[in-house]
Amino acid sequence: MADGRRGPEPADGRSAGALVGGIGRQIRARRAGRMTLAQLSAVSEVSVGLLSRLENGNGNPSLGTLAAIARALEVDLHDLLEGRDQPTGQVVRDQRRLEIHAPAVGGVIRAVDLGTRGDLAVYTWRLPRSFSGQALHHAHSGDEFHLVLRGRVRFHVAEEVHELDPGDSIVFDASRDHWVRNVGAGTSELFTVTSPPHLALQVLDPPTPTPPG
Repeated sequence: MADGRRGPEPADGRSAGALVGGIGRQIRARRAGRMTLAQLSAVSEVSVGLLSRLENGNGNPSLGTLAAIARALEVDLHDLLEGRDQPTGQVVRDQRRLEIHAPAVGGVIRAVDLGTRGDLAVYTWRLPRSFSGQALHHAHSGDEFHLVLRGRVRFHVAEEVHELDPGDSIVFDASRDHWVRNVGAGTSELFTVTSPPHLALQVLDPPTPTPPG
């Protein structure tokens, strides 16, 4: 929300566009695996539309708006303005991890990183008892890796069927049609890595279209 004060002006030779672009990258990186745009909007009281424009390198946010975003992300305003990179080892505390309840794709996904920082999406995936993803069978570019943390699951990859117990893992070419079923006595949980980030995760937390103008 605008507060009447002028937006930041670069004092280091960068153009205003480059400054806003750097701020947008910082916002996107620092909310990765922690919150959706809608959640950041609710905490910061900055509209989803404005947040989306900023993440896409557009807009002229006031200092008050940037301060509200920084507080919501629990970072210093100076870090956003300077475009400082996060430490090489990014830490997301368990209690701060983004949790997505999505029964349609099998229960609960807890994000480690949904791909905003690179070519990987990393998450845990809890499948309720008797869950079957047969109706969701699909194929896409890239690769998938799954490690069973608890329970028992059955992966169908093209014509192959693989049953996995805790500690077992599977990696496969995701361009082959695939789906998974929980065949355990209770909830099963997977540690999953997809490359490139799976399209389904983009559906769960879709980027908000940048409003025209």
